[in-house]
Amino acid sequence: MSAFGYAYRLFPLTIAVLHPKGVLLVSVNRSASVEAPGTVDVHLLFGRTFRLDDRGQGLMETESTHIGSIGVDTRKLGMWVFLASEIMFFSGLIGSYIVLRFANLEVWPVPSTVLNIPLTAVNTFILICSSAALVLGLSSIQRGYKEGLQVGLLLTILLGTLFLSIQVKEYRELIHDGFTISSSIFGSCFFTLTGFHGAHVFAGVVWLIVVFALSFGPRFSRDQYCGVEMAGLYWHFVDLVWIILFTILYLI
Repeated sequence: MSAFGYAYRLFPLTIAVLHPKGVLLVSVNRSASVEAPGTVDVHLLFGRTFRLDDRGQGLMETESTHIGSIGVDTRKLGMWVFLASEIMFFSGLIGSYIVLRFANLEVWPVPSTVLNIPLTAVNTFILICSSAALVLGLSSIQRGYKEGLQVGLLLTILLGTLFLSIQVKEYRELIHDGFTISSSIFGSCFFTLTGFHGAHVFAGVVWLIVVFALSFGPRFSRDQYCGVEMAGLYWHFVDLVWIILFTILYLI
């Protein structure tokens, strides 16, 4: 038995015990793990939890490690706060577009005469499919099927990249036809809204590539998948924003 395991058995209320892996534990209580029989969850100060075997070894953070004092996962809470700021950002852009459009109804072009609606409708479907693929990937890792997660992530990355490629193609055609960010108020609004959204999609693809690379290691499992979940929250948000933009820019 390690020195840590011995001290852990003697002192349930362990204070400042240095584990051989170099982690300083300040334990306030411990309990038998329900998720993993034969192990013990050590509940630390500041809401952190580590799982140990019966010898005080096998140090591993659990999903409850990040549960804060209010009973909410601090990582997910931070993600929702970030998404709230993104909602305010896009709300400002969309609100400005609506005000400018109603103030210039006489000169505002009919979207179908300027934009390629069929192409963008297909692109919208592609982005929706990418969200569905990510949902399937998350569902797979929740069942402990890591290969399913990897397939879902890869499909999402490919579909997201395809979405961006089609958007670049649309931009080139529009600019070739003389529709630019400086050609009209509608042009300024269109390229600003879709440009910022495209930047968010690009950031999401990069994030998913990182998650995909991490999926080949021990980072994700049936009990550890919050990283996938947070990437999914961001991607679904980007998907929802695009559906709104497609409606107000192309269809109305």
